[in-house]
Amino acid sequence: MESSVRQHLVSIVVRILHAHHFTRCSAVASAVLTDVVERYLELLALTAAQHAHHSGRSIPNILDAVAALTELGVTAEDLLQYGLGPEASDVAKYHLMTQPDPPAAGPSKAAVAAATAHQATSTSVSRRLDALADLRGLFFCTPHEIATN
Repeated sequence: MESSVRQHLVSIVVRILHAHHFTRCSAVASAVLTDVVERYLELLALTAAQHAHHSGRSIPNILDAVAALTELGVTAEDLLQYGLGPEASDVAKYHLMTQPDPPAAGPSKAAVAAATAHQATSTSVSRRLDALADLRGLFFCTPHEIATN
């Protein structure tokens, strides 16, 4: 996995641990948990791709993702229950509280150049994370929202 994606996973794991009231975590434990999350996401993506391939498509869709999750032991009801439960709202609150503050002064030319370079390398990461967020939104929408879309 790309190093920038790995850095995002490390950040996500730390935020999830913090949202679940973990005050400390060793670097080794965090690395192991990040590795488990990384492997699970890769397995999920591979399984969804296999479902798409068996259906004659080259790009997986939401049905392939649901089939992959079901194959890996997570049902749509489990996701809905999690999405409506207190754990999801705790994680969402933490996400809103940890948004970065805007810079106080205008950035220097070097900072703008560095940010531009970082933005170019993180575009694929952002697209992948946006796709995951879109999947999460699809899993947690109500039947009424599905019917109106």
